[in-house]
Amino acid sequence: MTLLAVDIGKTTCRVRVGDTDLVGPGAVGLADPDGSEALLRAVLDLIGADEARRLVGAHACVASAGHLAGDTWAESTAHRFIDKLELGSCAVTSDAIAAHVGAFAGAPGAVQAAGTGSIAVGVSTDGQIHVVDGVGQWLGDEGSGAWIGLEGLRAAARAHDGRGPDSALRTAAEEAYGDLDLLAVALHASGNVPQAAARFATTVCRLAADDDLASSIIDRAAQALALTAVTAARRSGHQEVALVGGLQELGPTLLDPWHRHLADAGMLVVPARGSALDGAATLAVRRDLPHEPAVTRVDT
Repeated sequence: MTLLAVDIGKTTCRVRVGDTDLVGPGAVGLADPDGSEALLRAVLDLIGADEARRLVGAHACVASAGHLAGDTWAESTAHRFIDKLELGSCAVTSDAIAAHVGAFAGAPGAVQAAGTGSIAVGVSTDGQIHVVDGVGQWLGDEGSGAWIGLEGLRAAARAHDGRGPDSALRTAAEEAYGDLDLLAVALHASGNVPQAAARFATTVCRLAADDDLASSIIDRAAQALALTAVTAARRSGHQEVALVGGLQELGPTLLDPWHRHLADAGMLVVPARGSALDGAATLAVRRDLPHEPAVTRVDT
């Protein structure tokens, strides 16, 4: 039977149909207005009509940013996918839960998922799930791509209107977003503020070698991410931490201090065994893992 696995974030959507993996643009989080419909549209646009016809009766798992186990958004999303694709079952969970399943193959430990957003999940030997941060760009996601980008843009805005020192971030922000007097308008007009802000994270990291403000932002991001990971690991009772997510692409400028903070806290960084998409594929068919309380399922 063909299986559908979905790992959809605010920047990238990854889908597995059977043995075929596809990559496309992301969507707003599940808790956003119209989030369920946005997720479905993103997946349908990516897989196309021919692949969709293969999914009749299939088991599926949709792992999304913004999910809370048992919430009405998750159940609504499962029903939407089932109705549209005629699935046999659909599980909905957090992309961070799927990342943990993939990274540790269902075993205990802590995973830090750092991309546009940031969250850490620790799973203890007795099956307790501990979630740290992941509350969105307005309340947290500290150290994430969106957080780094927004901090860089805030510094640029302060330099622009005289509230703060000048910085290479101001010029870079103008080049990327246009007139800084209209920066807020540009971010909201994008339709996906975290994604639009996260685009600036690479620039902040690049400027960190020569710009004190950019360097400070990256240092604070590494410290914030490390605190999130260490908290999840300690709450789970394990020292192993796996890092997943697109923020790894920022390289040593961010990752070297992150590693030092974890080493100072007595943590052991281990490679992830698999991806969040692997985790979603596992959760589509397995219901015996300790992550099950964080999964919403609908069967037909």
